[in-house]
Amino acid sequence: MSTLSTRALGIRYPAQSHWALDGVTLDVAPGAVTWLTGALGSGTSTLLLAMAGLAPRLTGGERRGEVLLDGRDVATLARSRTASRISDRLPPCS
Repeated sequence: MSTLSTRALGIRYPAQSHWALDGVTLDVAPGAVTWLTGALGSGTSTLLLAMAGLAPRLTGGERRGEVLLDGRDVATLARSRTASRISDRLPPCS
């Protein structure tokens, strides 16, 4: 189990003047179930991409702040390592 944290995280996409995320600080404890909700365009998908180490690596743009997996910056980790340690598990809807 891994600890996932963001510190003053900001993401700006290419050719955008505004930050899709700005100043996000969050801690997700090992084994925690975390529910992330927001209106369309509020940055929820961007936050998940950043926490998985995919934004801005695959999306382009700029990142400021930190995303840490067990104290290591996800931008420095292999994608396969990050993916194996972070997952979303949704219970079936009834």
